[in-house]
Order: sequence, then structure tokens, then C-alpha cells
Amino acid sequence: MTRNSVEKYMPRIRGTLIVGALLALPAMPAHALSISTVDGNADAGLSLVNALLAPSSGITVQGGSTSFIGTSTQSGTFTDFSLPSSDPGEPTLNLPDGILLTTGVADIPLSNTDTGFSNETGTGSNTQLDAEFNGTPNYSDSNDQNVLSFSFTVDPGITSVSAELVFGSEEFSEFPSFTDAFAFFVDGTNFAVFPGGERILQSSGTQDEFNDNEDNSYGIEYDGLTDVLGVTGLLDLNVSVHTLTLIIADEGDTSLDSGVFLGGLTAGTEDDGGLGTPSEVPVPAAFPLLFTGLLGFGILKSRRKQMPA
Repeated sequence: MTRNSVEKYMPRIRGTLIVGALLALPAMPAHALSISTVDGNADAGLSLVNALLAPSSGITVQGGSTSFIGTSTQSGTFTDFSLPSSDPGEPTLNLPDGILLTTGVADIPLSNTDTGFSNETGTGSNTQLDAEFNGTPNYSDSNDQNVLSFSFTVDPGITSVSAELVFGSEEFSEFPSFTDAFAFFVDGTNFAVFPGGERILQSSGTQDEFNDNEDNSYGIEYDGLTDVLGVTGLLDLNVSVHTLTLIIADEGDTSLDSGVFLGGLTAGTEDDGGLGTPSEVPVPAAFPLLFTGLLGFGILKSRRKQMPA
């Protein structure tokens, strides 16, 4: 091959080498879940609210409206929530960054090695939660409450607020009669309710909603974890200032912790509230790399068409 021939085909060769190198790179590993506890001081509630809101959420928090009940280690913020399962057929759990509210402590181990992970907070019962679950089978008084509440305004035309969550419990599956519970109150109404009317709790009636983690397949402490759920609360359009109250608590005793990971709170225009599948599917980590490779092939093909024979 002459020098002129080499120079003629060099752009094509360089393009092929670049695309090949890109495709040979391994997919970037997902960042590990990180949890930071929030001190139970005067600023704890505001720190949690700021972490809960999605970027450009459309929600304006009213100054001085935030209320928090919890100990210095009971709640936290989290980033990079992506939990794949080592068991075939179980879903990977992905959440936007957000907050963790618990009935014990938020600095939970990132492996399931304790068969009875349990912490007593002494924060007492919650009358709003007890009233909501009154009459639910096996439910009695709540204990170890963890509560975040705040007031907010939204732009005209907004009818709802939504977030994504995963509920986990150490009670699963050995103690189905203990109904540790979570509620998502918007303007006084709990919207953490499935289409069939079931609420989020750890009991014999809702354990079908959990993925079994007793074998540490998800690499986190709780023995059971729900799928990723979307929760939408409808605003009371008769008021201009709205309230959101998040409550989780033990039920019947103060043993064995439960927690709710919640993130991406944003305003919307939904007209149907409750629990369901999140509307947005997370983009797989390998997708940007695949797109880069395809883009490289496209550029190379375009150059080939432009090159003279």
C-alpha cells in the first residue's frame, strides 16, 4: 500500500479505532447507596424537605412551616439508590435522591446480616396515623413515630404532588401480624393507598407487595422491600396553601425496624391519586455508552459516503 493510499484511508481507520475503543469500554459501575443521618435539631425538618424535593419541583415551601418528630439518628438523606437483586426475576430498585424515615435508625447496614434489626426511639405514638388505620386487621396503637410535615404553595393549574418510594421492614416475613405503617397525607388525606384500597403496611394482607430479602439478595438490612412505587396526592383546590405530612411508625410494639425511602417530590396535574408504578422508567446505566457507540458509527458512515472512491 502506497503512502497516498494510507493517507486516503486514515480517517476511516481512525474512526473505526475510536468506535471500537468506545465499545470495548465496560459500562460504568453504579454508585453505591449512601445514607447520611440528619440530626434531630431545629433544622432537621428543613434539611429533609430540601432533600425530598426534585429539582425544579414546582413546590414552594412556606417559611417556618416545617415540623419534624424524630431522634438525632432516626431520619436521613440518601443518594444513588440502586439496588439490584442477586435472585433472578426480582426487580432492580431505583429511586431518585431523597430521604429515609424510619421507626428506628437511618444509618442501616448495607447488608442483611442481622435477623432482628431493632432500635427503640421513644418518640411515641401518632394519633393521625392511628385514626387512619383504625379498624385495619391486627393494627393497634403506633410507636416510634417519625414524622415530617410542611406547608407549601404551587402555581395555578397544579392539581397534585407525586414522589417515588420503597418501603422496607425487618418484620417481614416472620411477623405478619405486626402492621408497621406509612402514610402520605396531602391536605389531610392519605394517598399511600393501592387501587384495591390496601395501605402501605407490613402485614399478612400486603406482604404480596414485598420482595424477600431474608437471603441478603438486595444488600440492605430490611428483610422485605416493596417494588418501587409511585405515590400521587391530590391537592385540595379549595385552599391556596397545602400541607404534606409523612408518617411512619411501629405498630403494637417498639421492636424490629421499618423504613421508607422517598424521593423526587414534584408538582403535577394528575387527577387520580394513590399508589402505582412510577410513570418514568430509569435509563439503564449502559445506555449513554451505547448511544455514544451508535453515534460514532453514524459519523463513520457519513464520512464514508462523503469520501471519493
